[in-house]
Amino acid sequence: MQCVFILLFVVALATEELTLEGQFSAFKSQFQRVYASEAEEKYRKGVFQRNLEIIKEHNAKQDSYTLGVTPFSDLTLEEFQEKFVFNRVLMQQHASSGKATTPSTARTLSGIPTSVDWREKHAVSSVKNQQSCGSCWAFSTVGSIEGAYAIKTGQLLSFSPQYLMDCDHGDSGCQGGLMTNAFEFVMSNGVPTEESYPYRGVEGSCKKVELVTSILGYYDVPESNEYEMLKAISKNPVAVAIEADTAVFQNYKSGVIKSSGCGTNLNHGVLAVGYDRTDESGYYIVKNSWGSAWGENGYVRLGLSGDGPGVCGIQLMASYPFIDL
Repeated sequence: MQCVFILLFVVALATEELTLEGQFSAFKSQFQRVYASEAEEKYRKGVFQRNLEIIKEHNAKQDSYTLGVTPFSDLTLEEFQEKFVFNRVLMQQHASSGKATTPSTARTLSGIPTSVDWREKHAVSSVKNQQSCGSCWAFSTVGSIEGAYAIKTGQLLSFSPQYLMDCDHGDSGCQGGLMTNAFEFVMSNGVPTEESYPYRGVEGSCKKVELVTSILGYYDVPESNEYEMLKAISKNPVAVAIEADTAVFQNYKSGVIKSSGCGTNLNHGVLAVGYDRTDESGYYIVKNSWGSAWGENGYVRLGLSGDGPGVCGIQLMASYPFIDL
């Protein structure tokens, strides 16, 4: 009997190893991973296995969102934070902000649409990939301008985050920046298309190209106010900041992240492109800049939670531009 038990245990271990081997091979194939040495590959396989354990443990809880294999599954949390969520400028700005919160009064939400999705109205361009550069602020900024331009003209264009990285010296390229700083820059200087000034993922010298549009100004959404946030999104895709340096964001696959998935230490710029409040478990629809293989085809849903900082701090630092052509 003891021999049978030992045999079954050995078979189980072998099956688990085969499953891990298969999953890791599929991951490497999907995301075109080639490691520098056998030692590096062995290390990355171990990191991948630990992330699988995090995913399995969370999904067993049957929470409102699920985790899964993402482009970041062979990275430690620290590596993920350093390469993809490190916006030093945004973190410093939030830490030094002395803004008072402006909770809504007894306003009802009756005057605001029950749901909005600017993707359905052709005001949101395709999901982009910032790569290992802290340029999230630039993608968030141009995404909001793309929305304003499309709503105003009926034409959806992709504008250039690389132009902001190279030419907007009020921000810090791959080291981070603020969407409001970038709006100020575009007010004075305009912005070209992505086609004429393509993304490279590294900072470079500013190049002269044809500028397609500028903005008249921008509106800061009152902080910690759900009514004002929903109203803003009903008018235009909104540039927002969130906390995204958690294992939940590293491994997010689908569903609605609620309060347990993150805090409010802002470190990542994204774009709120809609919301749905048809039932009590409503959510914001948020476009990220980590490629379409992450999350829900590049998007994440963050739960509505009333007045306050919002899930992941989404209601703390939000703004959108206005255009008059």
